[in-house]
Amino acid sequence: GASDYATTHANTNKSTILTNLETWYTNNLKTYESVIDDNVWCNDKTNVTDTSYDPWGITPNGKGYAKNVTYYGATQRLVSKSKSAGGTGPSLKCNGELSKITSKVGLITADELAFAGYAFNIGNTTTYLQENATDTYWWSLSPINFNGSNAYVWSVVGSLGGLYNYSVRNACGLRPSISLVSSTTISSGTGTSEDPYVVN
Repeated sequence: GASDYATTHANTNKSTILTNLETWYTNNLKTYESVIDDNVWCNDKTNVTDTSYDPWGITPNGKGYAKNVTYYGATQRLVSKSKSAGGTGPSLKCNGELSKITSKVGLITADELAFAGYAFNIGNTTTYLQENATDTYWWSLSPINFNGSNAYVWSVVGSLGGLYNYSVRNACGLRPSISLVSSTTISSGTGTSEDPYVVN
């Protein structure tokens, strides 16, 4: 691996997920491009430097590069030191330029999922994101940790509706997100799947 934090986390190559999201966008939403914003998606890759924070017992050193064991910011915000739901609380602040990705389409962050009603290891089937949910896990944009050999990312357990740590070696679903430009107006609809908004 790279020998410093900035090189390790630089947005040099598109991930397989971003490539798939962009293909989905082109196939499904390209004709609406005039009302879809070029959004800054926050893939918070800030590393937790407090080495006493270790809910998974992986002995981090807080360096955040190469094979150094590392926790990432969203984890400390969503999980306490005792590995229960809580932490310091979710945030919508994007930390650092390396965390920012500009694209028409992206994924929701673990912090945004927490604001929507999800919590670590606690099922919640009542959030708006659970509509049409299946048993398939789906990825968020937020990393959890790297344990020296395997990377983990926050995901939602389909129909159970809980936030969980999931290895990137596993296959998960994608739920694309977009942002409309601020001047977009709605001509009809109530925003449900049965009566979706229609944009002008």
